[in-house]
Parts: sequence; C-alpha cells; structure tokens
Amino acid sequence: MADNSTHVPEEVKGWNWGAFIFNVLWGIGNKTYLPLLCLIPIFNLI
Repeated sequence: MADNSTHVPEEVKGWNWGAFIFNVLWGIGNKTYLPLLCLIPIFNLI
C-alpha cells in the first residue's frame, strides 16, 4: 500500500497572519474563494 502522507515544512505549520488579517485579499490571491463569504452579512456573523 502506498504511503500518501506528505511532509509539511516547519515554516508552513502554525498560524498565518496574512490569512487572518487580510482574509479576503489572501483568499483571492491564493484562489480560495471561501473567505469571500465574510462579505455576505449573514455569513459574516457566523
């Protein structure tokens, strides 16, 4: 059976301040559009 586990570098592990503070810009820059839901008022409260 193949080992599908991948090694994550130590620099990547942990907290990402860019994604926390500038979540909409970070989401667009990284092509993850889920942070754009915070612009919708109902989802913003959740």
